[in-house]
Amino acid sequence: MMIRDIFRGYAALLSILIKTIFLLCICAGIAFVFVFPLWKFAVTFPDQYSLFIIYTCVIALVILLFFRLLNRIKLAGTAQQKKILLKTTLKNTLKCLVLLSGIISAFIFLYKEKLFFALASIILMVLLYGILAFRTAKTQDSTKDSGGIQ
Repeated sequence: MMIRDIFRGYAALLSILIKTIFLLCICAGIAFVFVFPLWKFAVTFPDQYSLFIIYTCVIALVILLFFRLLNRIKLAGTAQQKKILLKTTLKNTLKCLVLLSGIISAFIFLYKEKLFFALASIILMVLLYGILAFRTAKTQDSTKDSGGIQ
């Protein structure tokens, strides 16, 4: 009776150990299948690998934001709320694109030692962001109050 309990305990322990080793082997195999080609690609073509990783991250981010937007539109109630949500999302996306493109172009111009163009791109970025972020929309009521003069 006592020897049978000892054997069952060791059998359970051995079973857990075998399952753990099997799981580790599966993880190592899957990692090898995915990591080895990426490592070979990175060593052989480092510039293309960097672009591949950047593009992959950007595409994943765009897909994530797209599905979040679809979910928010689906959860919005009326058609008017959906229209407002879509308009604010588009405006925020444009602001982010203006900021990102301005910063990236400024860094590229600085890297190529074109200081004038770097400064011009920063100024243009600030102006475009200001137009997108702080411009007030003219409504029909404000044009009627001012006598139609804008």
